[in-house]
Amino acid sequence: MACKLLVILLFVAGAHSLEPTVGDLPDETLKELDLIHSNKKVAENCTNHKPGTIPQFLLFNRDHRETPIVLSSSNLDQVLPEKETIVLITGWLTSHDTPFFKEMRDAYLERYDCNLIIVDWSKIALLPYTYIHCEVPSIGLRAAKFLCQLSRTVELELNQMHVVGYSFGAQIAGYLGRYVRLQCDQEIGRITALDAAGPLYESAAANKSLTKTDALFVDVIHTTSSFGMWKNCGKVDFHPNCEWRPQPGCRDPSPTDKSAPVADTLCSSLRSVEYMTESIQSTQLIAISCGLCSRYCHPDIISEVYTIMGEECKTIPKPAKNFLIRTRDKRPYGQGMLPYQ
Repeated sequence: MACKLLVILLFVAGAHSLEPTVGDLPDETLKELDLIHSNKKVAENCTNHKPGTIPQFLLFNRDHRETPIVLSSSNLDQVLPEKETIVLITGWLTSHDTPFFKEMRDAYLERYDCNLIIVDWSKIALLPYTYIHCEVPSIGLRAAKFLCQLSRTVELELNQMHVVGYSFGAQIAGYLGRYVRLQCDQEIGRITALDAAGPLYESAAANKSLTKTDALFVDVIHTTSSFGMWKNCGKVDFHPNCEWRPQPGCRDPSPTDKSAPVADTLCSSLRSVEYMTESIQSTQLIAISCGLCSRYCHPDIISEVYTIMGEECKTIPKPAKNFLIRTRDKRPYGQGMLPYQ
């Protein structure tokens, strides 16, 4: 009996520090963080850039919760096809050991007895936004080649794969989906984008930014208009608290206090990760259709549609495709049907 394989790619742009502070950041990174936080533009300059980041592929499972197996062409059989395969991804200034992503990893391992693969490119996570932007296509290509090799070796169908990416991880997922078509003539099953990186992508061509065609199903959780893409770019788009800035419970302070965690400045952006983690553990993140989101954040009042945001959103909840959800300002964030009564 064939196993149904669910592969959730959690692409990691990890940092060396578990929770970097503002003072840990290089000067140019801090300058760009301040610009993006202030909704100001950063300049693209990839003309003479030579990509050099070689990601590692780390396998976690219930027997290896803390110390992963580093995958290579010689040990791909460590990925057991009879189990669900989940692969998790992070973004700028974070890593798979950052508490937000460790919680997501643990939540998946608690819910599923699975293979959990992380694509780790942590060596560059604290570098400037514009530098990493130039590295993203190459990392996406290397990840696509790895997944095609994994598919051939363990007979993994990529159309059963769920790629979860935060920030740059979501943009890597888009490139990965496009490259997988070219590398092994397959389609990624699902991409979930968590506050997908916005600067330099918001107005980019379709082949250089995440779109709804990069997988058979693409769902997106938008939580900022500064760090993330605000325009709809999935087959289903969720806009938590889209009329509020910042996200409830966040202050998103300017990166001026060098002793402050970078996560404070990224609070609203990282809420997308927290919402996703909660959705793995709960079905209370219920959203209402909002046909005009993200331009106007008002729920539909005629023929409204309700659906669950996050892990359980696996198909388009027709006829709606854009949704609004109001959350609490602390955990648990989901309020079930309470906001709509």
